[in-house]
Amino acid sequence: HEFLGLIFAYFGEGDAPPFPNYPELAEAGEIDVGSYIRHCNYFGTLENGIDQVHVPFTHAKSGFTKFGLNWDIPTITAEETGYGIAMYGTRKDGKARINHYLMPNILYIKGSPESAREGWREAFAWRVPVDDTSHRSFNIALIHVTGDAAERFRERQRRQEEIVANLPSSNEMAARVLAGRLSVHDIEERPDIVNIQDHVAQEGQGAIADRTNERLGRSDVAVILLRQIWQRELAALAAGEPLKQWRRPEKLVATSGV
Repeated sequence: HEFLGLIFAYFGEGDAPPFPNYPELAEAGEIDVGSYIRHCNYFGTLENGIDQVHVPFTHAKSGFTKFGLNWDIPTITAEETGYGIAMYGTRKDGKARINHYLMPNILYIKGSPESAREGWREAFAWRVPVDDTSHRSFNIALIHVTGDAAERFRERQRRQEEIVANLPSSNEMAARVLAGRLSVHDIEERPDIVNIQDHVAQEGQGAIADRTNERLGRSDVAVILLRQIWQRELAALAAGEPLKQWRRPEKLVATSGV
């Protein structure tokens, strides 16, 4: 099934279920589609996506800072829903950034804008395992621009793609940082800096993270809930018991909290 530049396939038994609707991506605007490979187990990226507290640390200087998301460390709450998990990161002014995790591998957030004229974007990411130690993220974002603003967006995208095409890849840069040959602070002006920062943070834990001595805290409540859900569902699968039937609502709303 082709959808907004990506191809989805069903590999299960029997007839394929109906392809889900994504009304959050159906509004007027420009669609930005891309993908990247990350050299670590995909579950680390699932956890990264729902961990709002990583943003002011991992992305201390990035587009998140530029548009006001990093001024405070949020208080995290999370709840299991009929589709997965709703995560809330509440700042001291009472505003909350709301993200959504859709079982089994989808993240939906208000993505940081690339310019003040664009506003926050509707951003979806599908984390797909390649093998135990690598995965690929497929990403679709809706940018709320039309007319002249859409033309400016396309031109800026073209320029950024040209810049990145003539630079070492984000994976190469992350490998240099992890090898101690470069500091991530030396490359903070790159257009793909957020991706490089996440590469470093996640791959730096190891291709398969050793959680033996891990001590989760209050800010990890969404991560804890994610693991509890997966442990519950995998235990049911192993025992031949029914799994939860996940159903998304007609439309979800994500907020930037800014």
